[in-house]
Amino acid sequence: MERKFDLIKNDIQEHQKRVLPRFPYSYLTFKCTSRDLDHAFEVADISTTGMQLALKEGEHDFSAGNKIEGNLHWQGSKIAIRGLVKWTRLKRLGVEFSLSNDFSREMRSFLSLSSIASHIKPLHKSELERPRGLKIWLQADGPVEIFAWCHSNGEFEKIQFIIMQNFIEWVDGKGLSTARVLTKRDLDTPLLNEDEFVFLMDQNVNPERLNMANQLLSYLSSDLLDPAVRDFLKLKLGQ
Repeated sequence: MERKFDLIKNDIQEHQKRVLPRFPYSYLTFKCTSRDLDHAFEVADISTTGMQLALKEGEHDFSAGNKIEGNLHWQGSKIAIRGLVKWTRLKRLGVEFSLSNDFSREMRSFLSLSSIASHIKPLHKSELERPRGLKIWLQADGPVEIFAWCHSNGEFEKIQFIIMQNFIEWVDGKGLSTARVLTKRDLDTPLLNEDEFVFLMDQNVNPERLNMANQLLSYLSSDLLDPAVRDFLKLKLGQ
């Protein structure tokens, strides 16, 4: 899938695009209480400061600048949200959280790496159709995606981590790079569910992003990831 790689440059910054597979269901949902909506939003993307919401069914009447309130649900966990709609596009909208000290602490706990790891699913073990060469696909409903791609001979070709707004990638023959996630949008493709990501690349590998990926790996059980594979990924991340 060479479409996963594209490059845009200007004189100051470098942006890169990736088109990556998307799991069509999310268990991380937002139920709005400030508007009377029939359906809950799926959380397509989230960080400690905001989230992107998507409706699969029904419609919303939010506009940029509207206040929004509700509850974020994640398989038994719940957190109350207040925020401001920053943008809308068809059935999607972006929300900036109204931050307070108490809310920030609660959200950091809700989105801690150990909490996220407890929600990760090994999609590569499912019946889900996936692109050729994708050997490992671990996913946690919006905050985290881990992809490991292989050459035709079975050797690892590429490893990619998306951890909220952080992107870490190792490519065979090229090494490591890191970036910040700028945008994420769904693509209307006939055969696969896909998202297009745009990243702002770091000029040098960011050790904090690498440390985040390594910490996340340390929380993964052998049921999710073979220990030998985990050790290989850690090796490629410089640990």
